[in-house]
Amino acid sequence: MALLLVFLSGMAWSQPQRVMDTPSWVKWVLAPEVHKYNGAYYMLVTLKAPPDPANPAFKSFLYGTQYYRAPTPLPTEWEGDMQALTANNIETLQLRLNWRQNEPREDEYVFDDVDRLMDLAEKHGIRLIVPLLTGQMTFRNYIPPALANRNPFSDPYALMWEGRYLECMVTRLKAKKAIAAWESGNEARILGKCENPDQAEFWQRYVQDVIRRADPSRPVVGVDG
Repeated sequence: MALLLVFLSGMAWSQPQRVMDTPSWVKWVLAPEVHKYNGAYYMLVTLKAPPDPANPAFKSFLYGTQYYRAPTPLPTEWEGDMQALTANNIETLQLRLNWRQNEPREDEYVFDDVDRLMDLAEKHGIRLIVPLLTGQMTFRNYIPPALANRNPFSDPYALMWEGRYLECMVTRLKAKKAIAAWESGNEARILGKCENPDQAEFWQRYVQDVIRRADPSRPVVGVDG
């Protein structure tokens, strides 16, 4: 099985480019995503195959999963889940933050759940990729009620509060050693309607610039998720 990659330049697609051949033990490749960082392109895919540390190809892949859609899993389950993850060779978690959960009222931030989860990840040697602006998880929208009738891609008031939230969260959490990278968000297109490609590029640059100013030491990945 080969993974092929194409790029969109202007309005024309490039010819498919072979990225890699997957090992024979990979049965399915799901949800491919391409991210650009420091001028290089990276492909993230979901592989349907049991991780096998004895297989030399195992080290070629970053094994991980998503975890925590507040309020579940419950806090009483976190420690056992982390132990089970490491026992099954899962080394990376995508930990999606929930704006409505972490800023329930204007300028009032709650870090209890995030602090404990990140400390547990560090304890168990698990690396975290942290999406910050979550539009949707499992068919629920998570935009704060105060921004429900505003376009987060173009409304100045919405953009202001997005910037404040991002700066506060990254500044507060960047000392957590388990964090390997920040991600702009998950399914951000669900937050509102983006009118055109220029607006989408402006929003993405704005979000990533805010994150990088707050923490220049880590990569920022993600476009939509």
